[in-house]
Amino acid sequence: MDNTIVVSWLATLCTIALYFTGIQMCQKIWTKGSTAGISFFPFIAMFVSATVWAKYGTLKGNFAIITVNSTGMTLQFIYCFIFYIYTTPKSKIHIQLMIGGAFLLVVLGYVKYYTVDKETAMAHLGLIGCCLTIISYGAPLASMFHVIRSKSTESMSFLLSSANFVVGLEWTMYGYLLRDYNVEVPNMIGTFLSAIQVSLFLKYPSRAVRPKLGRVSTM
Repeated sequence: MDNTIVVSWLATLCTIALYFTGIQMCQKIWTKGSTAGISFFPFIAMFVSATVWAKYGTLKGNFAIITVNSTGMTLQFIYCFIFYIYTTPKSKIHIQLMIGGAFLLVVLGYVKYYTVDKETAMAHLGLIGCCLTIISYGAPLASMFHVIRSKSTESMSFLLSSANFVVGLEWTMYGYLLRDYNVEVPNMIGTFLSAIQVSLFLKYPSRAVRPKLGRVSTM
């Protein structure tokens, strides 16, 4: 069997499995009856990214890219809907939804009506997708300074970081086999960023280390 087909199936199945991790977060929201302490940004960002890559896959005629991102787009839409239902007040959500919707409208409208040919459309859409992918991979690093300061990785998910590393590596290999730099380069960078996240778990425990209290001497 062709190596490209094997790697594409591995990358597809692992990425879809990664998308399903959002169910755990939605279950947490449903149990609490609130979205307090949970950010909406990762959900809308992943929806926008999946939509852009689904369009790229359609233009390229690549089954793996279309399948993964169509699935991701559908699941992220459901997650966004659940998040919206349990959020009060909804003003901040409305702003993020409008920004995400406007961004997609501009990008997809530009690709459809203002690019001179299919190759140009794919090049521009691929560049936008690259940026979105790198942002998605690097998002957990926003808490890196908190981890170093508290000497604890309690605020991070080892499962998610390690899964991102594996998935990034698979898509890097797939992009290399396809000679598609739009797939290879962002996932190579994403693999490196995920490796940094995993390395934090090797250095710091999952719970904050509390300093031991010294014994008070008496006279």
